[in-house]
Amino acid sequence: MAAALALTDAGSVWADGARALAGVTAEAAPFLFLGLFVAGLLHVLLPPGAVARRLGRPGLRSVLWGALGGAPLPLCSCSVLPVALGLRRSGASRGGTASFLVATPETGVDSIGVTWALMDPFLTLFRPLAAVFTAITAGLLVERGAREPAPDAPAVPGKACGSCPGDTPPAARRRGPVALLGEALRYALGPLSADLAGWLLFGLVASAALQVLLPEGFLSEHFPQGWSGRFLMLAVGVPFYICASASTPLAATLVAKGLEPGAAVVLLLAGPATNLASLGIVRREFGGTGLAAWLGAIAGGALLAGALADLWYSRTGAPTFRIAEAAVHEPGLLEQGAALALALLLLYHLGRRALRRRIGPRRSA
Repeated sequence: MAAALALTDAGSVWADGARALAGVTAEAAPFLFLGLFVAGLLHVLLPPGAVARRLGRPGLRSVLWGALGGAPLPLCSCSVLPVALGLRRSGASRGGTASFLVATPETGVDSIGVTWALMDPFLTLFRPLAAVFTAITAGLLVERGAREPAPDAPAVPGKACGSCPGDTPPAARRRGPVALLGEALRYALGPLSADLAGWLLFGLVASAALQVLLPEGFLSEHFPQGWSGRFLMLAVGVPFYICASASTPLAATLVAKGLEPGAAVVLLLAGPATNLASLGIVRREFGGTGLAAWLGAIAGGALLAGALADLWYSRTGAPTFRIAEAAVHEPGLLEQGAALALALLLLYHLGRRALRRRIGPRRSA
């Protein structure tokens, strides 16, 4: 009898988890596809070297271009490092490179779409603004404190991602609108989706698991509040990496379970911008002083943004994040179709990746 009850409870948990996963995927999928499509258009229409040409002269102008040029690009931390270092090797200033290295992974048109779907209008606007402000601060501080790299600096590790600003072929600008739209869709559903697939699946599954396993109000009772909570989330976000789109459902679920919005904002900004690999590369490029300036700007910007977000929500009494509606809101046909398409797209890219890894060793043998 006890075994039967245990199996029933386990089956109920799995069923609740599946419903939660379907709900959060349905909420996010239409806006994620919209963000991916806009990112594809940016990839096709952005002139070759448009960002790189404006990062050469040290000073505020190059820092602004690094932040504003990097903010809409949907590059995660794994791909922004070689792109940023490629810009640096092409003559970009220290400050411009540093600001690009912060703004690009912290926000992007894809993550803005998911923020609108799962959070609220305030954070949809506040998150990219905070990312740009943090990037500008980091660029200016690095410009003043970093050392120049040694003349024999090593080559850029890896290769630039397909969404690097200088990778767009000149022929793309001479094509008709239909060809441009097709190229944008191929890029959005191909290389860009493949880059995001693993982390995005992780974010959706983790969000669904937390919805089922954490009781309502659990974090408000057991997680530190105020500055203690923000500093703790900063300590989690700096070494741990999760891309901007994948961190969004995770952060929204944590808030729905009682986490203060400001602590979630700290995770949304610090998590995508830093990880152990990026810390090592930044130190090699800009020295210990430059690393301290870069990391201090990210930490300070995230903490300040978190405090401002908590102040906003406490003063305005803004409504709960939209992810809370996913549990009670029955998705429509558009949302269901988008969720199914997203699931198939993620499975396709993850399956291809697994197949390549399996076939690769056999061929080399």
